Amino acid sequence: MNQRVINIQRLVASYSAGDFGKRIALSEDLDETDAVISALHMLGEELAALTVSRDYFNNIFNTVSEMVLVLTARGEIEELNKAVCDRLGYLKSGLIGRRVEVLTGDGKPSLFRQIRKQPGPDGLVRIWNRSFVTTIGDTLPVELVARVLPGAGVRGRGSILLTAKDMGPRQAAENRLLRAVIDAQEQERQRLARDLHDGLGQQLSAVKFLVSTAVRECQSPGLREKLQAANESLFDVLALTRRVCRNLMPPSLEDFGLIETVRELGQQLEQAGIMRVSVEVGRDFPELPRPLQIDLYRVVQEFVSNAVRHGEATYLQIRFAGRDGEVDVRLRDNGKGFDPVQVQGAGMGLRNMHSRIRSHQGVFLLESWPGKGTEVRVRLSIVQSF
Repeated sequence: MNQRVINIQRLVASYSAGDFGKRIALSEDLDETDAVISALHMLGEELAALTVSRDYFNNIFNTVSEMVLVLTARGEIEELNKAVCDRLGYLKSGLIGRRVEVLTGDGKPSLFRQIRKQPGPDGLVRIWNRSFVTTIGDTLPVELVARVLPGAGVRGRGSILLTAKDMGPRQAAENRLLRAVIDAQEQERQRLARDLHDGLGQQLSAVKFLVSTAVRECQSPGLREKLQAANESLFDVLALTRRVCRNLMPPSLEDFGLIETVRELGQQLEQAGIMRVSVEVGRDFPELPRPLQIDLYRVVQEFVSNAVRHGEATYLQIRFAGRDGEVDVRLRDNGKGFDPVQVQGAGMGLRNMHSRIRSHQGVFLLESWPGKGTEVRVRLSIVQSF
């Protein structure tokens, strides 16, 4: 075989192996073979440039802090960067070819459907309040940004570039700030309750004593009748003051804890003829730290208030359950209910309930059906709430 042809074969083999630096000397004839060799040299230069660009891209792809995945048009993981493996504990080979829902832990196509159905004019989809699951079962809150790239897939069927930002540190900082605000509010409630009880309450009691004495000693029937009316009004004001103090900070919450305080609230509602209340406590329900007891009681208070004022409920069921360091609290009424979509983003009470549970890194779920009542479920870890 012609030596020049053999050299060309060796050059092609070198290029195939990724060595683009080799060259073949041209002859003085500059014939057709030399033209082929020149064309191969140009190809080698282009391949070398392409390899540099690819390596540069791979370096960026694998050094960015955000998790980045490339999905096929069917929602399968086609490529992923090093951050995905580092944050979630997976091997790259264990994720390639699997559906993206393997990262959310539910195994359902809900995430991919959400991406495919919601792209804007620029092809972008932003998804908040989602979580990825690590190989050891921990959840990682993430903010997702997906860009649909029509026709850009490796197999020519379109790709989706999915970026996931770890929201754990930011969420932890927000929770600390939220916790500080809630604790400050509770301290102010306690201060106000003490001031009302020890200040205004004591003074009203003293005035009532004086008025009661004046009623007994008054000789004028007309004046005695007015004093008696004033005495009854003072009795009502004192009762109202005590009720306000109990709502601000129930003494039983400090003395007997969450469960007894909720039972006391239920008894008050039943005695007033407002609604029937059922309180069920699981045998394994644990002792809770005081901040969590206060926040759960505030959630119950707000739910009761909404059930009475808006839901017109006549029955309320409260269940406390706990197991393996997890707490599950459910509240359900038989009120007229509502459509949660129509009130989303509104309602200070609902936001306050959600904020209190979120400050303990818990989960707050609300469900309601027009004509079928409302249910709230709270799930959280006791370890995280300390």
